[in-house]
Amino acid sequence: MSNNFYHDDPIVKKSKPRFKGNFRTTAVVIIASAFFLQNTLAANISLNNGAAVEFGQGVQIVTACSGSDALTLTPDSSFVNAAGAGAYYLKSIKVSNIPSSCNGVDFNISVYDSSTSTALPMFATTKTVAAVWSNAGTFQVGSGSAGASIASGSGTFTITFPSPVALAANVSRVTLQSSSHVTIACIEGGACSLGDVGPGGGNIFYISSGFDCGPSFTSTGSPTNGQCHYLEAAAKTWAGGTTDATRSWTALAVPASIDIAGIPNDASVSLTNFGIGYKNSIALAAYNSSTLTAGGAARAYTGGSLNDWYLPSSGELHQLIKWAKGLGASDSSVCSNTGTLNTSPAQGFVEDQYFSSSEYNTGLAWSEHPRACGTSPREKDNVHLYLMRPIRAF
Repeated sequence: MSNNFYHDDPIVKKSKPRFKGNFRTTAVVIIASAFFLQNTLAANISLNNGAAVEFGQGVQIVTACSGSDALTLTPDSSFVNAAGAGAYYLKSIKVSNIPSSCNGVDFNISVYDSSTSTALPMFATTKTVAAVWSNAGTFQVGSGSAGASIASGSGTFTITFPSPVALAANVSRVTLQSSSHVTIACIEGGACSLGDVGPGGGNIFYISSGFDCGPSFTSTGSPTNGQCHYLEAAAKTWAGGTTDATRSWTALAVPASIDIAGIPNDASVSLTNFGIGYKNSIALAAYNSSTLTAGGAARAYTGGSLNDWYLPSSGELHQLIKWAKGLGASDSSVCSNTGTLNTSPAQGFVEDQYFSSSEYNTGLAWSEHPRACGTSPREKDNVHLYLMRPIRAF
């Protein structure tokens, strides 16, 4: 992987090196260009003006929100392996030196090739705009940008694409716009609806009048009555691909036999134990925090810069599979061989066994298969690997 720009032409003037697909760490200092876009707070900032992109010394023109402060934009690429091949892709874009006068705006980033005016998809297969909201100086994923992740700092953010789709060699122009903030009610503390993008960049798959939750299975301090009201599933790109990853339950050597302290044995699977998955997952990670285990991988996930993701309980997993098959949001255990995965709102689910954080006995943990919503105990050892999807409650 390369984190830097390179030059393939002799440098005659500091401001004229070419923008190549294999980016390096030389920053692009930008403030604006002469392009005009309606409904924006600032002009469209472009790293070039129809010619080859320049970087290094950069172009310095004032934007509406930054005043006389120059924003610094740094693209980065990474090498993605493929069978017998591979290529560099646009992996992330960093924007820094952002003044407080930009608080409250949305930054919208797009990239283009050298011959068309159509923005290139960058992430989530088809997304051509990466939106970042400056929430009083804390940067968060903006509207329509589920599938990307944000690292927020003081006056800076880096938006990263876990599954990038823009070939670095094709990127000849990068644009940055600042626009009025598009409110995302569910992310910003408002009411959520099924399928909404949640605060963690995933999707809301369960809504309730209130259930116990949190690391101690009591509450998370939610504003209404101390209980949680929503369950959010991680985006399908959570593991770096477009579908879920497989993990062992505890990575025990064969024969596997362990009773995890803090997780009750459930000989008759519960389909209504909403909220307890967080407490279960903490116990799992305390036993083995390796990201090669289901509990460790779920607890290590930080979508939306949040650290309260966990492996769902048997009931939460059952509800997640129901949602993935379009079968509703109630607590009802009714779920049969109906509905179809991989259509809306399936979001990358696979028809194979999924692990829950609920324990059956010392050797087995509860899992569920989406095809018939069938629950069954599965081995905890390091040989039997099953699918998983992190969730969170709030």
